[in-house]
Amino acid sequence: MLQKKKLQNLLTDNYSKIQEQGASRSESAKGLAEAIVKYAEDAELPAAPTAKVKTARVGQAALQTVINGSFLSGDPTMTPLTAGIVGYVVSSFTLFSNIAGTTTGVGACVMVVPPILAPVTALGMGGASQADVCELMATIIHASFKSIVFNGATIVAPATIPLTVAGVPIL
Repeated sequence: MLQKKKLQNLLTDNYSKIQEQGASRSESAKGLAEAIVKYAEDAELPAAPTAKVKTARVGQAALQTVINGSFLSGDPTMTPLTAGIVGYVVSSFTLFSNIAGTTTGVGACVMVVPPILAPVTALGMGGASQADVCELMATIIHASFKSIVFNGATIVAPATIPLTVAGVPIL
């Protein structure tokens, strides 16, 4: 299950590491992409009980590239980052399964509410603490991930016939 606190901690750890080590924008982008993916790996599909996303890392490299581009552009609205996160979900949330492989969901996910991150920049530029900035960023990204809906098919053992599902929110 997706947890905002986990994302907030991952974001805080990334930005603390960047500050302490004086890392590059590219390294910061890599860390941010990794934080989002580690958080996203906990997504579950309630239509296929105990099934977690298995393809969360598929779009990680593309997400990192978009984040780096967003950083390089200096766009205070972080619009490229918003588009990158939405694209990441489309490319990476396609297969859900439990450990035993008896519960499966295959399909496509859509993020209904994209993460509008301009308030994060405004907060940071206004002199807010790193903790406050990371909390706001986590809140926005988490709200967007909680808006994701799944459309596809599920198989829950012992059934062998796929059940079509549409508009199912993830957890």
